[in-house]
Amino acid sequence: MIHIIAEFFGVDSRKIAKAGRLKEVLDEVVAKSRLKPISSLSHQFEPFGATCLYLLKESHLCVHTWPEHSYLTVDLFSCDKEDGRALEAFKLLKEAFSPTRVSLKTLKHELYEGT
Repeated sequence: MIHIIAEFFGVDSRKIAKAGRLKEVLDEVVAKSRLKPISSLSHQFEPFGATCLYLLKESHLCVHTWPEHSYLTVDLFSCDKEDGRALEAFKLLKEAFSPTRVSLKTLKHELYEGT
């Protein structure tokens, strides 16, 4: 299991200001990385900024944006035995948003039977 928590700095604010555009990008990332969405929800803040949340068979993906600061956060948790799809999704997120700087924390969770 892997939990990826990241901040993207220096993102083109036009890509992250509106929930509809953000969701289009995230739909593509989810599909290309072969994550399995159960449902998704997005919210448009006024005057700008958005949150998109994906409930995944593997767990969740949540992205919050602050276009006035060219900034977004990523919270991606995957319960898969293999981390490949989550890592691929993160790589695709970086490619899609082209941040000038990334702050990344990766947590590895271990689940033991009988504990």
